[in-house]
Amino acid sequence: MNNKEGYMYMSAMCAMFVVTPGRFAYGFTLIVELLFVMVTGTLFRHLLKVLKLEKMQSILLLFFLIFDVLFFREILVLTMPELALTMSFVLFLPAVSTYVFSFLFGTEPISLVEDLRKNSWHVLKTSIYGIVISLVRDIFGYGTFTFVGINGVFEKVLFAEDKVSLFSFIASLPGGIILCSIVLVGYILVLRKIDVIKKSGVNI
Repeated sequence: MNNKEGYMYMSAMCAMFVVTPGRFAYGFTLIVELLFVMVTGTLFRHLLKVLKLEKMQSILLLFFLIFDVLFFREILVLTMPELALTMSFVLFLPAVSTYVFSFLFGTEPISLVEDLRKNSWHVLKTSIYGIVISLVRDIFGYGTFTFVGINGVFEKVLFAEDKVSLFSFIASLPGGIILCSIVLVGYILVLRKIDVIKKSGVNI
C-alpha cells in the first residue's frame, strides 16, 4: 500500500469514529476489533496463497471478514451485551474498510511478516487517531471517561453536566464530523512532515 492508498485507507477507517457513539469505551472496542480483523484477515489471505486459491481470494476474503465480525460480535454479546447492542452496524465498518482499502490494494507479493508489519502500521496510525477523537468527545462532550470493564462499560464522571454544555456539540454527529475532519487534516500534515524528514535522511 503506497502513501496515497494509505491516506485513503486511514480516511475511511477514521470515518468509523464519526458514527461511533462518542464514548471512549466504544472507540476502544472498535480499535480492538480493527486489530483482530486485520490480523486474522491477513493470515487468511496468506492461507489462500498456500492453498493456491488466489483467483477466489476476493470473494473468500469477503465472506471470511463477515464471519470475523460476526464472531467478534458474538463475543461482545456474551460478555457485554449492552455494548454490542449500542454499537450495532458500526461493528461491520472495520471489515468493509479493511477489505476495500487494505487487502484489495495490497496485492503485491510479500511475506506474511512484512504484510503484518505494514498492516499493523496503518492500524496503529488509525488507532492513535481514534483514541484522540474518542477521548475528546467523551471528556468534553459528556464530561465523563468511559472504559470497558468486567461488568460492561465503566463510567467516571469528570465534569458536571452544566460545565460541558458549551462543548456538548462535539458529542453529536455533526460535531463529530467537524472534529474528526480537523484532527484528520492535522494528523495527515504531521505524517507528511515525518515522511519528508525521513526522505531527507534524518533519523527520528
